[in-house]
Amino acid sequence: MGAGVETGHENSVCIWDMKPHDFSMPDNNDAQDISDALLTARLSTYVPQRRQDQNAVIKGRKLRESAVLVPVLLAGGVPRVLFTRRAGHLSTHAGQVSFPGGRRDPEDSDAIATALREAWEEVGLVPTGVRVIGELDHYVTITGYHITPVVGIVTPQKWTIDPGEVDSVFEVPFSHVRTPGVLSLRHAEMDGGTLQYYAMDWDEHHIWGATAGMLRNLLDVIEDA
Repeated sequence: MGAGVETGHENSVCIWDMKPHDFSMPDNNDAQDISDALLTARLSTYVPQRRQDQNAVIKGRKLRESAVLVPVLLAGGVPRVLFTRRAGHLSTHAGQVSFPGGRRDPEDSDAIATALREAWEEVGLVPTGVRVIGELDHYVTITGYHITPVVGIVTPQKWTIDPGEVDSVFEVPFSHVRTPGVLSLRHAEMDGGTLQYYAMDWDEHHIWGATAGMLRNLLDVIEDA
């Protein structure tokens, strides 16, 4: 999740053709039931809950409102999700995989406005190319952010990234995400305790933490778990 765009969009560069991936043939047919109608039906009726990081202290703490866009692409018959890799020079979460997003600005009317604005600023996603269909569970992070994940069905386009925020964009097919064991719950020792988090890998990308947790939540909603 971005913490705000610090460079103007006029400095962006188009990177869509840097490393294309062939989605012409799905890995398997497990994701072919993910349709516009199914997504809309599931997300439009889903009531988001609130989750929080382990060890997150929120009592009496003013949380910083933020939002991310979870972009789902259906064109071409291969359902997939768009991710970004954060720029390597950022002071926080440098080089990590996330969804487009960031802090809510005063002019943002709601979380949807924040998510769409940040997606435009980070990867050039035109707001009119997004049809918002709902929200996933809200996340409270240990760093004091309240994140609202906004799910939208996106029209494919050439992504124009802001190099001040993003190094690259890539897409992951649902057929990979839904492969048993790929998106898994993992454990790590931290500060004398055990941290549990979701994670998965795609090509050279490692997707973990809140981003992977949101993806797990999306799958649960789709599968009506």
